[in-house]
Amino acid sequence: MFIHVLASTIEPVACHLYYGVIVTQSDYQALTAIKHEFINFKGVLRSWNDSGIGACSGGWAGIKCVNGEVIAIQLPWRGLGGRISEKIGQLQALRKLSLHDNVLAGSIPFSLGFLPNLRGVYLFNNKLSGSIPPSIGSCPML
Repeated sequence: MFIHVLASTIEPVACHLYYGVIVTQSDYQALTAIKHEFINFKGVLRSWNDSGIGACSGGWAGIKCVNGEVIAIQLPWRGLGGRISEKIGQLQALRKLSLHDNVLAGSIPFSLGFLPNLRGVYLFNNKLSGSIPPSIGSCPML
């Protein structure tokens, strides 16, 4: 016997629930802001829906989580344009940012330097401008 559990959202509490996998409200808001700054030429971010359902269950392309917190954004070679949002600094558990080989422009967000768990940043082969923010030197794991 197979029982299908319908997705539900816990509102306005600080999380979204999907099959027992929770994404924190802060991380959901950051991902929404990040998506808003991207230009989704190939539609790869269609899975990043407005309800947050599935963000930490493998339902959102390129997102990996542990305990409801985003630990990786891995979207290389996806044809993404636009900019990297400063809101990326809200993802306090982020360990890996892999956005290489896209067409992202603008500067590298200063807020990356406020991520204590950041271990890898892969932004090569984009159209980024400016210098690497000095705040990156504050990431103890890099």
